[in-house]
Amino acid sequence: MAVIVFSPHEDDETLACGGTIIKKRRQGNEIYIVFLTDGRNSHKTVLNIEENPTPEEVKMLRGKEAKEAAKILGVQTENIFFLDFEDGTLKDNTFEACTLIEKFLTQLKPTEIFIPHREDIHKDHSSTNAIVLSAVKKLHLDLDVYEYMIWFKKDEKFKDILKCPHLIEINISDVVHLKTKAIDMYQSQVNILFPSQTKPILDGHFLSSFRKPVEHFIKYRVFKP
Repeated sequence: MAVIVFSPHEDDETLACGGTIIKKRRQGNEIYIVFLTDGRNSHKTVLNIEENPTPEEVKMLRGKEAKEAAKILGVQTENIFFLDFEDGTLKDNTFEACTLIEKFLTQLKPTEIFIPHREDIHKDHSSTNAIVLSAVKKLHLDLDVYEYMIWFKKDEKFKDILKCPHLIEINISDVVHLKTKAIDMYQSQVNILFPSQTKPILDGHFLSSFRKPVEHFIKYRVFKP
């Protein structure tokens, strides 16, 4: 069975789906990860840093980190794809991105896909949701969709999502140590690597919510059988 995880940036796939990826890989599924943007602007956007590191340096570093994290998750390097749209501009490249996603869906024929939650406040995340679902609808694919959660303005919003009738909870307690190791591969995001930084991109409180023994998803089918 083929599974595609669509990730807006290099780290979203591990944060939200890392444990589930490991478990599905161990069950014999073929896992593919598609990164839609190049992640270059994390330091520029969050910390207002454009030198040491430059956006191009961040892009290269995050690409390497993604491959290292994927190894820990059990995903082969040849199953990782980078679309390289500039971080933060996905909404402006909807047509091009949708065309590429259609090709992946047609060639890989997944039975399951993972995408960010439609109400995620990060514009690259909500755009990823819209682009992938648009491609699925255009191709009229019969598959399971799993929406994962990353960014929400208020904890109350997440509490509302937890009441969704389509919510599923996957127990990853047996592999959470590996997921944590994969998260730590993203040193550019979870640590202070450069003298220009005073804090990491992702703080400890935020990361703690992804180091728990469960992962949550909203599961549904676009076209009900």
